Amino acid sequence: MSACASPTSAWPRAERLGRRYGRVGVRVRIGDPANPVDAYTRIKAAAVMPSYVGLGTVLGMIRIIYDMPLAARCEIVYDADAASTLVSAVENLRGAGEMRGRTGFIAGGAANGCQIRIQAMLEGAFGSMGLAMPREELFPDNLGSYYLDWYDTAEVQSILGYQNHTFDQWNEVFTANFRFLKPAVAALRPVLTAAIARLSPRFTPARSRRSGLRPPRARPGRPLDSRRGATRTEAGPAGARPNAGSIVDLAP
Repeated sequence: MSACASPTSAWPRAERLGRRYGRVGVRVRIGDPANPVDAYTRIKAAAVMPSYVGLGTVLGMIRIIYDMPLAARCEIVYDADAASTLVSAVENLRGAGEMRGRTGFIAGGAANGCQIRIQAMLEGAFGSMGLAMPREELFPDNLGSYYLDWYDTAEVQSILGYQNHTFDQWNEVFTANFRFLKPAVAALRPVLTAAIARLSPRFTPARSRRSGLRPPRARPGRPLDSRRGATRTEAGPAGARPNAGSIVDLAP
């Protein structure tokens, strides 16, 4: 939790990058405009879940991690706390009415250590399944290239009091839920590690050799795509800063 409590001392590289891109000490606030930039954020902005999730969707979700700068800020929320927010909001509307017409974020909060960095979140997710964390060079450096951040939840928390679980507890539940995968993952770890690495747009044969992975082979009559190792543009989005936090809008 010390990394969450003191990000400046624990993440010097993150703070240097943050100063470069103007992202130090700034949290996403209620008035910030939404700016969906991919399938995930469009779903969040529309508040509609997809009716079908196929293999393509799963692979797309895995690829999303390679859009995330490891040093960038993000905030998780325990699922029971998210549910508690909604129940408490309904009760408040029927009672004191303080939430009537208000819009607020649902996020875990700094006090519970839930304001973390992307690297901590991914290490928790990969570690819970027994997978190795992908290499750092497969991720972007530009902190302005992704839409997650820390959120201003003080007002909603003061009314609903929903932030009751810590990042450590979130990690424990994540690990418990996926522990059944560990035996299979252990047997397939080299194959899975290589497959996940190849989903990064920054994957190149040179990097695969450094990491012990076999580079992809060109099939006869089908030369290897020369664009495979091309680096995607990492400039941040123009105009309004993207905002894809969990939002509860209780306007009548």
